[in-house]
Amino acid sequence: MKKVRLTSILLSGTMAATMFGVAATAAEIDAGPGALPAVSGINGKIELGAGWSDIDDLGDDALLRGGGSLSFPVGDMFGIQADVMVTEIVDDTRIGGDLHFFTRDPNSYLLGVVGGVLTADDADAFFIGPEAELYLENFSVE
Repeated sequence: MKKVRLTSILLSGTMAATMFGVAATAAEIDAGPGALPAVSGINGKIELGAGWSDIDDLGDDALLRGGGSLSFPVGDMFGIQADVMVTEIVDDTRIGGDLHFFTRDPNSYLLGVVGGVLTADDADAFFIGPEAELYLENFSVE
């Protein structure tokens, strides 16, 4: 049973990181010299995924996930991004969302705070914390 629990925890962590680890992003525009806005305009994305699991002593089951993000500018220096997600993994449904508030220079950094909630069949999680990114040409540190 430990193997099943560990697999479920690892898969849950991977799914949460996939859905909530998406940093606040925005479309970049070429404004020439000078500063770019934190978010150039309202933008978003939708993600869907599916798979199949066959775990010893637990049986087989479909793995389903879906989520979306919506980012919008708050003036030129700040942005807000809202994320939502739903997963169905080995008969355990998880639903969550988070909200990012950030300042960003698309050429160099992002600094902000993120908070949210994740509810599952067995537990609920609430979180808040900082987020930071450093853009180094073709390499990013998150």
